[in-house]
Amino acid sequence: MSPGPGWASANVEPQLYRTARYSTFLCNNENERKMARVSEKTVSLWTYVNRPQILQTFFNPLYQPNQQVIWPSVAPQSLALWSSLYMRWTMSDTATRIPTQVITDIKQSDKELRLKVNELRRQLGDLQKEALEKGLISD
Repeated sequence: MSPGPGWASANVEPQLYRTARYSTFLCNNENERKMARVSEKTVSLWTYVNRPQILQTFFNPLYQPNQQVIWPSVAPQSLALWSSLYMRWTMSDTATRIPTQVITDIKQSDKELRLKVNELRRQLGDLQKEALEKGLISD
């Protein structure tokens, strides 16, 4: 039982769904709720939400009643993902972009350092060969 038109259900805090404080979301069906006697041990979420001071936080201030039938567009370009609801646990672009950039920088640095190591090894080999030729070191 929703509070009525203009009510924004996406605003209901996710922890309200997960807690056992409200019988609304306990058990799998009405029969299980009756058998577990949850109505005697808890209250409905709507009892909490329908309190005026709580209810006003869930209303959409942009809602305008309309007596006409609303025909939604189902054209692919009209469809949009409700990201604030369905992707609320997905990391932001920034949260993934920064580590990706750090990894790219580390890989580039590693590549440059490996090239430097190879160059220094080549120089060491040349110097050892030259030192052997001049008799500065022995084999």
